[in-house]
Amino acid sequence: MSATNVLSSLPILLASAAIACVSVPGAIAYDNGPQSLACDYSFEKREGTDTCLIVGSGTNQGVTWVVFEVLDRRFRYSSAAPEIIEVIDDQATVLDEYPMSNFYGQCRPGGQEADIYDFENGDRICIYW
Repeated sequence: MSATNVLSSLPILLASAAIACVSVPGAIAYDNGPQSLACDYSFEKREGTDTCLIVGSGTNQGVTWVVFEVLDRRFRYSSAAPEIIEVIDDQATVLDEYPMSNFYGQCRPGGQEADIYDFENGDRICIYW
């Protein structure tokens, strides 16, 4: 192939590369595996500080999710339904749902910032990422 032919096909090559680069971000997803993190809880008349297991967390097609364990219960939160948190079993079957709000802030006065799950009934779970 001569230099002239290579140069004449350059716009097609660049356009193909641009299409490949533009189409990739929509397909990106990630899953962070298990990790132990500090957490505070006030849940079902029990209060304390513990190490909570983050079973998994990630993003898939713009939806952020996290599954974590507190007090021997497994919770699943998804940004697809931000006003609900689910209690699930180890097969991801929904056992219960709680209305709540999720935000990032201080759980303790003057404390470290936390991922806060604030239940409508006054219960609260704070995870320190």
